[in-house]
Amino acid sequence: MSKYKTQNDSITFLLTVIDIYTRILFVRPLKAKGGAGVAAAFENIFNEMGMTPHIVFTDDGKEFYNTHVQTLFKKHNVSLVSPKNDTKCGVVERVNRTLKTRLAKYMTHVYKHRYIDALPKVVLGINNSVNRGIGKKPVEVKLGDFPIPIPDGKTFKIKFKIGDHVRLASKRGLFDKGYEQGWTTEVFVVSKVMPGRPVTFNVVDTNGEKVEGIFYTKELTKCTYRADGTYRIESVISRRTRRGIRECLVRWEGYTAASDSWVPESAILHLDL
Repeated sequence: MSKYKTQNDSITFLLTVIDIYTRILFVRPLKAKGGAGVAAAFENIFNEMGMTPHIVFTDDGKEFYNTHVQTLFKKHNVSLVSPKNDTKCGVVERVNRTLKTRLAKYMTHVYKHRYIDALPKVVLGINNSVNRGIGKKPVEVKLGDFPIPIPDGKTFKIKFKIGDHVRLASKRGLFDKGYEQGWTTEVFVVSKVMPGRPVTFNVVDTNGEKVEGIFYTKELTKCTYRADGTYRIESVISRRTRRGIRECLVRWEGYTAASDSWVPESAILHLDL
């Protein structure tokens, strides 16, 4: 919301928190993403909730990983978890879209970009609207309305095993077509299987480097991988002659710089499309 800060008392960011059980939305305006301000906003939200959560899921931004927020969470015995995959925190991302849409409609209605005065009413309206994920209005949800799964030692079906080659779910943009690729080009290897409900996995890249975070079954798809196969090159970064052989340093399409490698120039195929 930074582009509207001059009309909204220098408010640059909105901290959004959603209770995963009730789907109640909490929003706090921030002038900056400094640790002290974010910690104070969380404290205020906890007070409004009347309790503290066991786990808070966020991205791995410095606004969450700092001394102020860490101290607050430690004080309340709150665990901070940051999923590393592209589809992280999907519930709050969805409500962020709803919030932005409603604020945009409000600003269009009043012919100005000052939304801060109406923000509490917009949030109240969201919390009093039926949430399709739970089929109820968040403000009407009571403890016991939905069963909370309790671990019983059983596990869902395990689809992948250690050593399987997989691709990871890749987050699509707002206007991406449904038929476009929804998986990473880069191939990974399942390194650990954690049975349960749900089943989760750890993966490493093909160089053996651990990928941080855990992944659910729906976030992986099995694929065929051959080290000597043919793969697309994004760009040629450099060239050299080594022991009389011309070589190219290449960036593989869909891979990071960590996977750059030298290959013989004669091994590169040039396709005319």
